[in-house]
Amino acid sequence: MSDHTSNFGSAWSDDDFEGDYQSLSEDFDSNSPLDSVDDEVDTLLVTVSNPAASVSTTAMLNGRIVKVELAQAVTGWSETQLADEIVLLATLARNQALAAQHSFAAAFMRQLGHDPAATRGLLERDLGLPSPSDVLAEKARIFATRYQDDD
Repeated sequence: MSDHTSNFGSAWSDDDFEGDYQSLSEDFDSNSPLDSVDDEVDTLLVTVSNPAASVSTTAMLNGRIVKVELAQAVTGWSETQLADEIVLLATLARNQALAAQHSFAAAFMRQLGHDPAATRGLLERDLGLPSPSDVLAEKARIFATRYQDDD
């Protein structure tokens, strides 16, 4: 295979990229409508709370925990109880956020025409993203056993 060809056809030469870059940059001057767009970026957050809402953890879509909120009621808990509750809810929030990532990726791949079974395998095995159904089942199991006496 020569330097100028690939299995995708002829390669571009450097001449193909020569152009009037100044005119391109002038098209995006400081009066561009893009400058008026709000600089805030919406971020998908996942929050998991215990049934009493005394401990809540919030994770970003990548699974990173960004906030732990505690109610006044936890002041009577031991450090071990509080730590266990925070770790459990943070793990659930992380997994739920990763499952949301799984869901978005699966929907995108489906729109591109990829096989759903192959996509699921890629997302779960290769990328380590848990499926939403697995995460919801685990959350239901934990809540049913851990909080069965809570009203």
